[in-house]
Amino acid sequence: MSARAAFRARVGAAVAAVALAACSSPDTGLVVTVRFDAALALDQLVLRLSSGDAVEEVVAPDPPAPLEDGEQSLGFLLPEALADVEVTVTVTGRGQGDDVAAGEGAVATVRGQVATLAIELAPLFTCGNALIEVRERCDDGNAAAGDGCDQACTIESGYVCAGAPSVCARCGDGSIDAPESCDDNGRVDGDGCSADCALEAGWDCGSDEPSSCAPVCGDGLVRGVEGCDDAGTVGGDGCTTGCAVEPGWDCGSAEPSVCAPVCGDGLVRGAEACDDAGTVDDDGCSAACASESGWSCDGAEPTACVTVCGDGLVRGAEACDDLDATGGDGCDGSCAVEGGWACDGAEPSGCAPVCGDGLLRGAESCDDGGTAGGDGCSAGCVEENGYQCTGAPSSCVTVCGDGIRAGGEACDDGVANSDTTPDACRTDCTLPFCGDLVVDSGEGCDDGDLDDRDGCRTGCRLPACGDGLVLGGEACDDGNNAAGDGCTAACAVEGGTACFGEPSVCAASALTHVVAPSGGQFTSIDDADNSGTVLDGHLLFVRAGSYAEEVDLAKDLTIVGESGARVQASANNAAAIRVRGGAVVTLRGLEVRHTGNNQSGVELDSGANVTIVDCTVGPTEHFGVESVGGSTVAIRRSLIVDNTDGGADLAGTVTVDNSVFSSNGNGGSAFGGARLRSAGTFRFTTVVDNVGAVGVLCDVASTLASSILFGNVGPEASGNCAIGTSWVEGAGGAADPTFLGDGFHLGTGSPVIDQAGLAGCPAEDLDGQARPMGAACEPGADERP
Repeated sequence: MSARAAFRARVGAAVAAVALAACSSPDTGLVVTVRFDAALALDQLVLRLSSGDAVEEVVAPDPPAPLEDGEQSLGFLLPEALADVEVTVTVTGRGQGDDVAAGEGAVATVRGQVATLAIELAPLFTCGNALIEVRERCDDGNAAAGDGCDQACTIESGYVCAGAPSVCARCGDGSIDAPESCDDNGRVDGDGCSADCALEAGWDCGSDEPSSCAPVCGDGLVRGVEGCDDAGTVGGDGCTTGCAVEPGWDCGSAEPSVCAPVCGDGLVRGAEACDDAGTVDDDGCSAACASESGWSCDGAEPTACVTVCGDGLVRGAEACDDLDATGGDGCDGSCAVEGGWACDGAEPSGCAPVCGDGLLRGAESCDDGGTAGGDGCSAGCVEENGYQCTGAPSSCVTVCGDGIRAGGEACDDGVANSDTTPDACRTDCTLPFCGDLVVDSGEGCDDGDLDDRDGCRTGCRLPACGDGLVLGGEACDDGNNAAGDGCTAACAVEGGTACFGEPSVCAASALTHVVAPSGGQFTSIDDADNSGTVLDGHLLFVRAGSYAEEVDLAKDLTIVGESGARVQASANNAAAIRVRGGAVVTLRGLEVRHTGNNQSGVELDSGANVTIVDCTVGPTEHFGVESVGGSTVAIRRSLIVDNTDGGADLAGTVTVDNSVFSSNGNGGSAFGGARLRSAGTFRFTTVVDNVGAVGVLCDVASTLASSILFGNVGPEASGNCAIGTSWVEGAGGAADPTFLGDGFHLGTGSPVIDQAGLAGCPAEDLDGQARPMGAACEPGADERP
């Protein structure tokens, strides 16, 4: 085999092949074979190659690994400086970091060839010379085994050795022999006497044989059964005099022990001010077991803490704390907010009465449950001038007679108020009015009632010719003082004329006819209409009485009823009064009723023209008034009442004013008061207490002007109705109109008085009384003086 092949073979079998220089001489190599005693337990070789100033050192294997076969070969590619020279190789054998053997050799190298060198390693120590040398664990002066130190100078199992020459004794036999400092019959660590029979730190093993070891309490070392050792022997600091952890402490694992109280265990220890068995703040005892401000904690274990009411600090369940523990100031003796007060979040708490809650508290002189002023109790709950407030919630009333005009008082002249002095402010702080029994400026009389026939007319006017009432020596009164209309300016019937009713309706005597139950020209209206003597343009005067008939009118007639004249129909196939197409009819002062099924009081055919004045229509089992497209109907100063399906179902040309629709309709009817199928005039009319889906129903755009719609079942108006200037429940804060017992005349104190203005106001109201009687007209059908 060539030198090159042999080199490569050796390198392949070597423990390590190391190139010593990047620029080696061409194929110049060296294989070093190192031989040694396997008992030396080598794990690393250190080779030093040198020639003159050229030195290279190699460590193999790296990291260390056991070299067990007694021979190792290493191959090198040599640098240029180590070619063609004599190279000295020094080898040191190491075991567990110690240099335990060494050897040296030299070889001449030839450029381009592989040199070989064998080196024997000799031990660096002599076992048995009584000296402790490298790698020796003992040396008892011999190389014999069985005495504790064997032939390789290692300590034999079960022995401990010390000194040079070594003295060895059997450890674990319970006998304390040099060099043992203890022997507890065992060979384990951690029990005071170590596995080598040496006394362990923190223990006292005494002098008994076998040794009995116990931890040394107070030396700062935690051993055996010790739970702690704080290098002291006093109790109360977390570690007892017997080195046990005291309840409520944690001594950790440091040496010496550092003990601290356990916060949250319910035991008060050390620097803890409290311990409530919890670790949260804001309950009196903090998460660090310190007392929190605003609390008082007892000495119990666990600690119980309660808030201190009256210290100005809001804590726990306290809703307030105003620095005292008394009530009546908003924050009571248990630091709860008192009813009627609000307390801020400041400390101490600031509490103030809650104005508007209806409770009288603190400096409040009133509290009416609201925060609006002008009602006697101001927005700041102070009684306003001119009022007296009582109770809670406060009820405030004006003090009439204090000289201060307040609230609903129309006037207040103090001691000058009088119920007998003309034009004075009355003692109830109302202005003088017609009906107060005092004749004030502009009044001709004042008897305090609405009876027009007792010498004083409604509106505090003296009876006079032209007022529409036939009184005293008057033969007629047509409501004016003009002559030439049948009734003279002195209320006498003009020649050739006959006058009937109030206000009087006059016509040429030849054109008038009387209908009466007896003693008249005719006993029924229908007979008169069907006679040959009653013609278009004639007037029928119907005396008081009940006329059981169904009237079918085809002529142009004026029919005037005396008070108590009533058409009482009952047939199931005809209206009480039917007006045929083309007829122009005026109905004045009649009562019209019908008990027949599904029949109306007054019914208009297409083309009919009917004016209903001062009439009462109803009760009926259908509509009070029913008109169709192409007809013309005017309802003035009339009462439409108690009609089962609704007051009036109107189409065509429609006018309604100064009238009342009351108590009409039923639970299934589409409307209660009126239905406007065509646009028309609807003004100064009262629609009240009707039952139906709606009070007034407008099929087309219609304005309900200056009317009162109140107390109807369902919406007051719907469809295409515009309420305009009307007084409508639920709209604009409209108050109860306060009707009198009949349900539609206004009481003296009604809030609707003078609320309709003057524009468009009719000359008369429902009762034929002049409008206005005050500063303005009233909405609805009644003008209240």
